[in-house]
Amino acid sequence: MGMVYTARHGQTDYNLKMLYQGAGIDVSLNSKGRQDAMRVKEIFKDVSLDVIICSPLKRAQESILPLAKEKKFEVITWRLIAERYFGVLEGKSYSHLDDPYNFFYDNNNGEMGEPMEIAYQRAELVKKRLIDTCADRNVFLMSHGILLSIFCCAVKEEGVVYRPEHRLGNGKFHQFEITENEKFSIKGLNLDSPVR
Repeated sequence: MGMVYTARHGQTDYNLKMLYQGAGIDVSLNSKGRQDAMRVKEIFKDVSLDVIICSPLKRAQESILPLAKEKKFEVITWRLIAERYFGVLEGKSYSHLDDPYNFFYDNNNGEMGEPMEIAYQRAELVKKRLIDTCADRNVFLMSHGILLSIFCCAVKEEGVVYRPEHRLGNGKFHQFEITENEKFSIKGLNLDSPVR
């Protein structure tokens, strides 16, 4: 049985300014984001890991680099775990919304870029790939907020359903266990430290 940690990248200026990033905006971490990355390294430096998998986007790659160096691991890049493409919203403000995550679940039209159902299919593929290739390994997966929220829906096998508890802060993570019957068991959501 393997453990899977799914983490959201560190903060960027887009996060700070409350601007949608998505897959089409490839920005670097800001100083707080670099601190987030160092905090993740400190939290996981003594945690048993076998593999590190990361989105190809800069903010995720920069977030995982300190931990990968600490562990002396090569980072495996999966395009499959890049953030959802947000279409016409990329680069625009979400400061006027009470809950920008909920907005995505309620507004799923063609202008929004990648439909939620397609993002959910990607999350299902990530889940399957992890079971097929990493069922007995401890995996650290660095990705993005909306995609990881949808991944929680896929783990629960509930379809695309908005759940506030699935939201991840920058540099935070969810923890799952792959069980003997090749299912995911949730060990903790939006964590600051691993569940032992």
